[in-house]
Amino acid sequence: MKHVFLLLSAVTFFGITDICYAPALTISAPGRYTIGWNVPYDAASGESLISIESNNVVLDLEQYTLDQTNSTTNVSGISIGNGFSNITIINGRIRNVTGNGIIITPTSTNSEKITIENIVFENCGLAGLTIQGSGGFSTQNLVVRNCTFLDCGRNSAATDIARVS
Repeated sequence: MKHVFLLLSAVTFFGITDICYAPALTISAPGRYTIGWNVPYDAASGESLISIESNNVVLDLEQYTLDQTNSTTNVSGISIGNGFSNITIINGRIRNVTGNGIIITPTSTNSEKITIENIVFENCGLAGLTIQGSGGFSTQNLVVRNCTFLDCGRNSAATDIARVS
């Protein structure tokens, strides 16, 4: 198991440490990844806190929360890049993103065998989960199990789950 250790900016004032933000992270090798705490992040427009750019990845949030802490537009919690397969995202919460909670974007190769389980999508600006294909490519064998969608789609006509082609 690989642990995702995000470097956090922290400020200590009168003995109290305030975690300010986490930088974006790219998972580029197969394996099982976990996070070990709630992750606040102060993101730039158009980025995701975690980008998955590999096949055969399990990302276990271990009941922790990915939480956007600023109002920058079009920020997603987790993105799965073009054509990656055998991806599992489990056990956590994605909150306050101005974009999508999770976005899957096959553009030149199909994405296959994606499982999203036990995730709470809360206050996502566009949609909790977006499957966005283009050029005739799509996501196949997608399993969404035991997920909760709370107040998603507040910045668009999208809702809890959106399919865009």
